Amino acid sequence: PVDLSKETREKVTKAVELAKLFRSDIRVISILTQTDEDTENKLISYSNQVWKFIKEKGIRCTIKTLRGKDIPKMVLDYGREVDADLILIMSKAELSLKELFIGTVAQRIISESDIPVLSFRPMMRKDTTAFASPY
Repeated sequence: PVDLSKETREKVTKAVELAKLFRSDIRVISILTQTDEDTENKLISYSNQVWKFIKEKGIRCTIKTLRGKDIPKMVLDYGREVDADLILIMSKAELSLKELFIGTVAQRIISESDIPVLSFRPMMRKDTTAFASPY
């Protein structure tokens, strides 16, 4: 699954590496959990960019957009539908207090999947959104 986060780009690169190594196809899914048109347009546009990037690497690829709220269920249902050999996800580097007690999407996918799941953490990034005083 892809989303609008910067970390998703890392996932695409890893998927391409694995697909080349095992001569595999990649099936990209994007999941719309909101109904606002701006988010939908951004996600569809990004999914198309991802598809183009993967195709340029010489790998067969499909994209599909799903709508709903239960992300883990939709990911796993789609994986079963296409007879996936592997689901590639990213876990979050830091968890909120709510996620610590309830669990994350990644944790649910891992614990509920009958398809092997490869999960990795995104690279640590510096926060460049805050102004740091030179003094």
